[in-house]
Amino acid sequence: MKHFLHRIEPVLWFLFGNGMILGSLLIPGVILGVVLLPNQDALSYERIAGLLANPIGKVVLLLLTIFPLWKGAHHIRHVMKDLLRGAGDSLIALLAYGGALAGTLYALFLVTKL
Repeated sequence: MKHFLHRIEPVLWFLFGNGMILGSLLIPGVILGVVLLPNQDALSYERIAGLLANPIGKVVLLLLTIFPLWKGAHHIRHVMKDLLRGAGDSLIALLAYGGALAGTLYALFLVTKL
């Protein structure tokens, strides 16, 4: 398992880095932009449904959902690795990254149904 984790480490760092950017910069910006909009119907059902009917809106929603999942999984793995001093790292990695993969597949399933 350790050999496999070392082989896919660049992919995990890519997902983690994108999760950091989206989670730290873009999601708060989107939230503030929507909350501070002077238009009262910015969060109306028709407007959100129209946004999600567009394929670009679906991709944006998917990216804003899945990359923070991988960021969280990476943080959980390394915090638990530090707390447990490396014991059980393979199991923790399997659970954390497996949960992120399951969340990614579920989000992909839900966004394609929209």
